[in-house]
Amino acid sequence: MVKRLIEVLEQEVELYEELLHLLQEEKRFLSVRKREELHLIANKIETLVFKVKGIEGVRNGVVGMLAKSYGLDAEESGRASKVNLSMLINSVEVFYRPRLKVLQSNLLSLLDGIGELNRGNSRVISRSIENIRTAFLFLRELSMIDTYSPSGKVNGMPAKGA
Repeated sequence: MVKRLIEVLEQEVELYEELLHLLQEEKRFLSVRKREELHLIANKIETLVFKVKGIEGVRNGVVGMLAKSYGLDAEESGRASKVNLSMLINSVEVFYRPRLKVLQSNLLSLLDGIGELNRGNSRVISRSIENIRTAFLFLRELSMIDTYSPSGKVNGMPAKGA
């Protein structure tokens, strides 16, 4: 079962690496405002997030089974304890620990990178939305200023001498 956990974690690392790459692409497309490419990337990210959620579910199932087999699923203070990967790594056979620690470290690093890119992309999007709001307000205020119509009238006022 530990080998299955290693396989699942390797798959998870691959998916997170792909997600990190897509978020980097998203950042690049945000900076050059390529709308079509952003739409395609967003669809790819959405699909990948579903895959990540699926593999996380598999990982949680494997971790749960391993926790039971290593006696880590005991209740603490009247509620079930949450077994994490670190707890499990400390309980498995010594032979598997180095590989599991490397995978855990890779996952943590990827998650940090993904979080940072998400925060940066969110800031860019927020600034873009604020710029759009400012432009709309400017255009709204501009439309309220008296201007000449093609007939020579000022915003619906009759032209002098008419």
